[in-house]
Amino acid sequence: MLQADSLFCSKLKPDIFKSGFLMNMTTDSLNINDYFYTHDLGLATAISLFFPLELIDRTQSRTRVQFVFKRENGLEQLVESYWKGKLQGGLFAYFNQLKVLKSRLYEEGRM
Repeated sequence: MLQADSLFCSKLKPDIFKSGFLMNMTTDSLNINDYFYTHDLGLATAISLFFPLELIDRTQSRTRVQFVFKRENGLEQLVESYWKGKLQGGLFAYFNQLKVLKSRLYEEGRM
C-alpha cells in the first residue's frame, strides 16, 4: 500500500491546485474550494487509492478531463508527497487502480 510521508509543507505549489465550477455536479451549495482538481492521471491514480473520486469532469474540453476529489484531511499531504517523489509501496495496487481509472475514462467517454 502507498504511504504518504509525514512531512507537510504549508506552502504548496499553486499550480498543483485547480479551481473551476463543475457544471454537472448536482449539489445545492457547491464551494469550489472544497474540491481538488487535477488533469494528471498519475496523480489522480495515487489519490484515488486513498480518497474516492467524485467526478471525471469533461465540461471544459472534449479531449482533456479533470479528476475531481473532495478535499479531506491528508489529501494535501498526499499530493505534496507525490510531487516530491516520496510515496512508497504497492506498485501492484497502483497499477490496478490506474486500470480502473482508464476504464472509467473510456466508459464515460462513450456516453
